[in-house]
Amino acid sequence: MITYAVRNGIINHLLRSSSFGKPNPFALALFTTTPGADGTGGVEVVGPTPSNYSRRTYGANDSNWSDPTGYGYTANTTQIAYGAPQDDWGTITAVALMDASSGGNVIAVYELPNAKTISNGDDPIVFEPGEIRFTVS
Repeated sequence: MITYAVRNGIINHLLRSSSFGKPNPFALALFTTTPGADGTGGVEVVGPTPSNYSRRTYGANDSNWSDPTGYGYTANTTQIAYGAPQDDWGTITAVALMDASSGGNVIAVYELPNAKTISNGDDPIVFEPGEIRFTVS
């Protein structure tokens, strides 16, 4: 899901006088409560100490994201790995593309098809290529 802010930015860029700049790199954040289309209401995993959680930066370039080829979505093309949890992170419901490594705005949200409960001592969370998909609709 692409947030309202991005949708409005695209319209303003294409059809009005303002331009829409893209942040690079983006940051991927894990959420225990999924943000809404307006980018609010989400609850991000708390970190970094002692939980060992931090957002992962991921560049906006052709080698990191698949070609949409007319289907309206893109997916990660390389592995994205988070640190091993050193605290209970809760149940991860979504990954959000953010425009900053901390704070910032939600750009897009990918709701996990199966929520993942992450506890202290679990293996690191790893998203293999193609697992995170952002859809423009």
